[in-house]
Amino acid sequence: MSQAPMIQIASPVADLQRVRRRRALRPRAVAGSALWYVVLVLLAVITVFPFFWMLMTSLKGPLDPVYSIPPQILPSDPSLAAYQRVLETLPIPTFFMNSLIVAVAVGCSTCWSPRWPPIRWRRCGSAAVRRSSTRCSRR
Repeated sequence: MSQAPMIQIASPVADLQRVRRRRALRPRAVAGSALWYVVLVLLAVITVFPFFWMLMTSLKGPLDPVYSIPPQILPSDPSLAAYQRVLETLPIPTFFMNSLIVAVAVGCSTCWSPRWPPIRWRRCGSAAVRRSSTRCSRR
């Protein structure tokens, strides 16, 4: 067996690796990638910050200022008293159970319905069949 086929295969692979290395070292490509990362990080911070703010505000105690200038982001004395007060005032577990029952019922009715769409049109020439996306099968 000769080694010529192996050299023919290895040569294009080595050329491709050299080209990839050259592309990765271009300053313009690096600057473009860095710019995209900066933009994406800024968008992520803008998206996540309101949730962080709500969490930190909910952890503030009765003595922490909620409306202050400059705003106090981190509470000085974090407390879960607000969550305890909400659970005592409102029936949150009941709300959660109702939502779970509705979600399971809708999911099961969608998965186990005998056919979709549930309405079968009797007459194939009717205007409702022409407007709908269902097919009319003549039997």
